[in-house]
Amino acid sequence: MMDKFKLIDTHAHIYDDKIFAELENVISRAKDIGVEKILMPNVDTSTVARMLEIEETYEMCHAMMGLHPCHVGNDWLHEIKMLEAYWATRTFVGVGEIGIDLYWDKTHYKEQVDCFQRQIDFAKDVERPIVIHSRDSIDICINEVLQRQNGSLRGVFHCFTGDANQAEQIKDLGFFIGIGGVVTYKNANLGQIIASNGVSNIIIETDSPYLPPVPHRGKINEPSYIEFVLKRVAESLNEDISVVAEKLFSNSEKLFFSKI
Repeated sequence: MMDKFKLIDTHAHIYDDKIFAELENVISRAKDIGVEKILMPNVDTSTVARMLEIEETYEMCHAMMGLHPCHVGNDWLHEIKMLEAYWATRTFVGVGEIGIDLYWDKTHYKEQVDCFQRQIDFAKDVERPIVIHSRDSIDICINEVLQRQNGSLRGVFHCFTGDANQAEQIKDLGFFIGIGGVVTYKNANLGQIIASNGVSNIIIETDSPYLPPVPHRGKINEPSYIEFVLKRVAESLNEDISVVAEKLFSNSEKLFFSKI
């Protein structure tokens, strides 16, 4: 185990069946390595109840609210209205997970775009950051944000795997890039991009239970594994890990908790 640092896992689906059965142990292991907060992006209406239950049970867990692009169908507007209704009585740390996914299925591309646009506008109304899923659609998502950036819109491109030019565009938008387990993979080119990008707009995540970092590939990912992401980011920046950890923690606090 590495030295203990204050960390925030900014993206973890810990309500997923793969994790939920062992959640108490998962939370305990996360605390043991210094994780102070775990942020949970929503998927659709079916994931809300368990997510809110976890938030109620564990003070360190914080819920977002949004409709994941892979769950956008012909009835997306009805689904969105049900999710937006939760905001009438409380706030959430972010509007997410939202965006466009052209990897799995392009059938509902138009609906995904319409849904993304609505959720961006909603985020501006409630003054909360957006958490963007942009698999095989990063340029499209950058453009959608650019068209709607009024100076108040903020957020993160979750699970960033783009190139240096895209990273620069995201920084110019005033947005963060979310770095997860992919940064530890042998064929990933993220290290060089992180080095040129700098730490000022980076936050880290696990995307649990998906995309576990080396040396845990093939296992179910969990928030405690974020220490391996931190280590690789610090190596890429060629900076002291304690300094990087402090900056990443500050970035996450600034993005998600500065206006709550």
